[in-house]
Amino acid sequence: MKSSYIAHLLICLLIISCSTSEVEEKLSYGFVNKTGDLVIDGGFDACGSFSQGLSWAISNQVRGYIDKTGEFVIPPQFEIAGYFHEGMAWVVVMGKRGYINMEGKLIIDAIYDYVEDFHDGYAKVLINGEKWGYINKMGEYAIQPRYDACGDFHNGHATVKENGFTGLIDKTGLYVIEPTYDELGSFTDSMIYAKVKGKFGYINLKNEVVVEPTYDFASDFHDGRAMVQLGTKFGYIGLSGNVEVSIKYDEAGIFHDGVARVKTGTKTEYIDRDGVTLFDFIYESGSDFYESLAWVYQDKKFGFIDKTGQLVIKMKYAEAEDFHEGHARVRYKPSDLLEK
Repeated sequence: MKSSYIAHLLICLLIISCSTSEVEEKLSYGFVNKTGDLVIDGGFDACGSFSQGLSWAISNQVRGYIDKTGEFVIPPQFEIAGYFHEGMAWVVVMGKRGYINMEGKLIIDAIYDYVEDFHDGYAKVLINGEKWGYINKMGEYAIQPRYDACGDFHNGHATVKENGFTGLIDKTGLYVIEPTYDELGSFTDSMIYAKVKGKFGYINLKNEVVVEPTYDFASDFHDGRAMVQLGTKFGYIGLSGNVEVSIKYDEAGIFHDGVARVKTGTKTEYIDRDGVTLFDFIYESGSDFYESLAWVYQDKKFGFIDKTGQLVIKMKYAEAEDFHEGHARVRYKPSDLLEK
């Protein structure tokens, strides 16, 4: 009887041991700096990226804001919370959206169906699920709701849509470019992409054609380059309107930090503004460069490379995001961070 009891006990212990080993190690959220040091180590359920020194973070299913020490400086209390821009962030209270300042005080009441970040002192808002308008930082309508859709202000101008067509307004709400286009981009680097009858070109603020609408797709300018598409191939034009990087890629991204990520077949490359390949890419996938680093993915792990392609932060994270303000959000198993 005694031997039977001992055998039963050993079997139970074996089952418990096997079950424990099969339990998945919980992933933690944190932040690394550019040398790969884990400078914020968990303590919350999820988090965003840093903007103006703060990042939203979730604890017990509500959001607050942490600083770069990982401490909550605005206690968790919001249903949803966005990023800080121009000293303000949108938050959701009782299903509606309003804005807080960097002390966490609600300074624009949560009365809107939808809002976005402040740009050039204005934020676009939607009320009663009908029309879009713009408010200033006092919560007053700078431009009354009248638009079917609208974009953020950049360099004093924003795209708006009325009656199915898109135009460009200034900060008084007056049309600089009448709504006659199918689509308009943001006013960056003195030009705006414009879509007319299914084709893309570029215009200036005087509504003069700078680049004829001959492309099948086009982007805003970044770092003096805009991505364009002809047929199934992509390349880049410069501010002169001339093609600066041959239209030959199967996929192409936007320039960040003077570098763009492109793809031909299954081959990924990183190129400079002249189209020169910077290094041999050896990973499964990678991101655009932000603050001179890009995340890369291989064998279910993430790390970071610099602009020479050198791995500067080891491949040991389950998730990784772009660097912002010197910090990148990562997700990891604590055991994976142990030196091997």
